[in-house]
Amino acid sequence: MLILSNEDIEKILPVGTCLEVLEEAYRDLGNGMAATVPRYDVFSPTNPNEFYEYKTMSGVLPNRHIAALRLNSSIVKWYEKAGGVRKDKLPVAGGDRFVGLVMLFSTETGEPLAIFPDGYVQKLRVAGAGAIAARYLARKDSKVMALLGSGWQASAHLVTLCMVRDLKKVKVYSPTPETRRRFVKEMGGAVSAEVAEAGSVEEAIEGADIITAATNSISALFRGELLQPGVHVSCVKPCELDAITYKRSDPLIIHWHEAKPFQIAIGVDRQSIPDVSDGWQHPITREDAAVWNFPTLSQLVNGQHPGRVKDDAITCFCNNVGLGLQFAAVRGKSGTGNSHGMVLGIGSPLSKIRFRVRSFGYRVGSMKINISAILFLVAWPGLLVAQTKLKVAYPTTIGAMSVLWVTKEARLFEKNGLDVELIYIAGSSTIAQAMLAKEIPISEIAIPAVIQADLGGADMVMLAGPNHKPGQKIMAKPEIKTVEALKGKRVGISRFGTSDDFLLRYALTQWNLRADRDVAMIQLGGAPEILAGLSSGTVDAGLLSSPLHLRAAKLGFSLLADLSNSGIDYQGAGVVTTRSFMRENPDTIRRYVRAYVEGLQRLKTDKTFSLKVLAKYTRIKEPETLEETYQHYAIRVMPKIPYPTTKGIQTVLDEIGSRNLKAKSLTPANFIDVTYLKELEQSGFIKNLYGE
Repeated sequence: MLILSNEDIEKILPVGTCLEVLEEAYRDLGNGMAATVPRYDVFSPTNPNEFYEYKTMSGVLPNRHIAALRLNSSIVKWYEKAGGVRKDKLPVAGGDRFVGLVMLFSTETGEPLAIFPDGYVQKLRVAGAGAIAARYLARKDSKVMALLGSGWQASAHLVTLCMVRDLKKVKVYSPTPETRRRFVKEMGGAVSAEVAEAGSVEEAIEGADIITAATNSISALFRGELLQPGVHVSCVKPCELDAITYKRSDPLIIHWHEAKPFQIAIGVDRQSIPDVSDGWQHPITREDAAVWNFPTLSQLVNGQHPGRVKDDAITCFCNNVGLGLQFAAVRGKSGTGNSHGMVLGIGSPLSKIRFRVRSFGYRVGSMKINISAILFLVAWPGLLVAQTKLKVAYPTTIGAMSVLWVTKEARLFEKNGLDVELIYIAGSSTIAQAMLAKEIPISEIAIPAVIQADLGGADMVMLAGPNHKPGQKIMAKPEIKTVEALKGKRVGISRFGTSDDFLLRYALTQWNLRADRDVAMIQLGGAPEILAGLSSGTVDAGLLSSPLHLRAAKLGFSLLADLSNSGIDYQGAGVVTTRSFMRENPDTIRRYVRAYVEGLQRLKTDKTFSLKVLAKYTRIKEPETLEETYQHYAIRVMPKIPYPTTKGIQTVLDEIGSRNLKAKSLTPANFIDVTYLKELEQSGFIKNLYGE
């Protein structure tokens, strides 16, 4: 069994991953494929106005082979502030710590897998649930958010809500001016939205598209009459919103039907405890009800509820109670034993740790935990499972490789249990040779290289292909004004058997020019070498794609022909493996395709991050060049579901068939296998990635 620290968990659990694994677990819960065990709270009086509070909750996620137990052992008190009642935990454990633990168990062997403090995941589980709800309920054009609260939970909501909606401004209000000003200063750089202070609740919510309550109040924060049509409202506790807010909401989505924890009071009247008397009243009737008959977040996620149906509707998500299942979600499918996670260099085996209870506490200022957080830790495949090592090759440093690069940099391969090493090898045909030698199991190459290799007896196959248009442009010396003027000239390509080779031959045919006779095709290696060949005069023209064609233009070369606008149906770079590797490693392929689809979604929806990745791999710094590259590939070319285009493959087959009769007897189906993509599409995974 591993003992993990908050730092270990933070290192391997990015916020985007939390949202994804939580959503998966909610879907399983709604489909009856997971279980959450109700929360139990025990209160025992200690000092005046203070109680010892012992909380437990648990959940089981069979598809991930995980069960989780979360417990808190705390000293709490209630007090009045800003006209309402607040609840605080007191950091009175050794070293000024709070105490919260999470334990993970294998449902295959029953043995414990890991134990860790609930500090980092606590705030993320609540914020994650709120963000997932907003993905389905908030208007897609939402730009302004009112954030009520300036503590640890508010910071998580700021980040997660900015991930699911393109917010431009966040107005922050909390009763203590110094606290909210410090929050604005510290968190202003954490998101791309402007983070500004509001002087009152009314000022914060005026003009807001989303209102997020993230406080420790057990009293309503504002009057429901203030809500404007079209707004989305959420809370971390039901008591933060009043009955009018809930009555005006359509729909009102709650976290779970079991409306509140089972609460036990020792030696005192239960109703004397504010959490019991006021904390979980029915949102409409304000009565003490054990079950709330409203649609749940899991029903929203799995499609049983349509979510927002009118732009002017007021929608609401009420985080009425935490779910123990959330703590099971982050862990992911694993085997057993004490070594899980050690391959990642995280955690320590139990045998090497001198156990002290205070080791599992978390200091003041650390992130606290909520139930949803552990769901993260269980569903994340890379947490405790040994990572499968893979070498993946790519042939060029142009934007066509952006899905692969973003998947790597966003750690989505790691999330899916893969330790991927990216290797740059100039030219698809060279990579194909490395794959035939079994040096590279997976690559990102274009269909011409796949077809040529298979015609030679290989068993290569394309699994996904987001590049449906050629990206190449023919850049030429300024004196070459027309394509006819290429006759007798030298044109640089990467290598024979690559996209450059096919596309130039195809284009020359359309222009009544003959490759190798009228026009000399010169192999130069890769896109940087083609640009260098143009600059040195080795070639008169060359095939370049974004961003290097823009750099060539700055050097004085002219755009002679843009093949992306030629109307050619073409299948460019995509995920390629061999049928033998796929047959022997189906789970590895499944995880790779899943990670790749997640990377494509990140590329298309997180422009700021994607531009940084493009700059790193292309070594381009000019903002306008990076912007054009992003727009071309992420927005104009790549579809959400990266099925290879059969028309584009047939185009390549027809051209190769004019030189190789064997190609004429083959069809696109001989070169693609979309089994794993279909699995993801039919399960609803891809639609949920995009919040559809």
